[in-house]
Amino acid sequence: MLLAIGNTALKLFNLHLGCDVGKVNGVPLNKNTTQTVQRSTMHSPSLIVRSKLIDSTLGLILIVTTMTASISQTVLYTTDFSDFPLGDGQWAGNDGWESSHPEPTVHGIVDGYFGDNNRSASIGFNPPNGEPIISTVFRPLNVDPIELNQSFVNLSADVAIADSTNEFYDSFYLSIFNRDAQVLGSVLFDNTVDSFGLWRYDGFEFEELGVLFNHGQLYHLDIRIDFANNLWSAYLDNMSIFTDVNFTEGSDNVRRDLGDFAIEWEVSNLDSPGDNWMLIDNWEVSLHASAHSTPLLSETEIIAQIYIRPNGSVRLRWQGQVNTAYIVDKSNDLVQWSETARVTTDDSAAGHYVDNAKNKPTMSFYRLRLP
Repeated sequence: MLLAIGNTALKLFNLHLGCDVGKVNGVPLNKNTTQTVQRSTMHSPSLIVRSKLIDSTLGLILIVTTMTASISQTVLYTTDFSDFPLGDGQWAGNDGWESSHPEPTVHGIVDGYFGDNNRSASIGFNPPNGEPIISTVFRPLNVDPIELNQSFVNLSADVAIADSTNEFYDSFYLSIFNRDAQVLGSVLFDNTVDSFGLWRYDGFEFEELGVLFNHGQLYHLDIRIDFANNLWSAYLDNMSIFTDVNFTEGSDNVRRDLGDFAIEWEVSNLDSPGDNWMLIDNWEVSLHASAHSTPLLSETEIIAQIYIRPNGSVRLRWQGQVNTAYIVDKSNDLVQWSETARVTTDDSAAGHYVDNAKNKPTMSFYRLRLP
């Protein structure tokens, strides 16, 4: 597999993707909150491809895969927002969606992003007029997956983050609430300077996931929750960002059932909110009697992610085989290659490599291969 990095863009052969993860004067999010909270008082860039290693060396094949659903499945709710009216304030109030913020302009329905005449939901951009700092859009579901003998819950959605242009930066959550409106867990897209990237919240504390995202790039997010065993997993474009970790660590009096999934905008500073915003599309929540499965990768197949960090270093992240050694090679001209690292994947089959080399050439190429 071959990956190329330029000074100002990410390139994969002839595919070009702009990279802009550096910001200034942003307001960082405080992640020291350690308490069970309710909705009204809630917690205060990459290119991904699926590829094959050809003859254990260089090569690239893009393939299309689908998720395999369990046999017993109940779709609680699904929408692509195509029937929603366009405009600010048009998300909540339609098709059962609600909002916790009195300002209707903090959310809306947009079109023309990632496809002509494609309607999507959005939250952010228009600054709220006063409290609260959390703007939430949610659709009540109010079910107990365990009582229904379908204890596995899956959220599938397409998401994207549009960056701020005013040098103020906020955070966006996909959160799970119980029927008492208490937060059980969240996947956080933090767009602030000091905490940029993906985080996990378990109702008690935050954990940084070590995964970045690109502004303006559409990602497919899968969140899978095992309510019976209090475990959950999340996947970004089929790549695991965490697997079978404890779902919620709230107090014993917090009910573990499903009230709703919510999309939230947390403004870092109400006096200077960012004009960043989050796009949501192809939203589906379903119940399953058994675990949702992800297709296994063949011995020579990987899913790879590459991005430039704000400090200029280059990070490779890939999903391959469990506890398997991979060689990372680097070249400046595609002729002379040098081995830069040997990385063994962990129990979740994820591998990581960071190139912190200074005085990088105009173009660098990386490849992964089996020994």
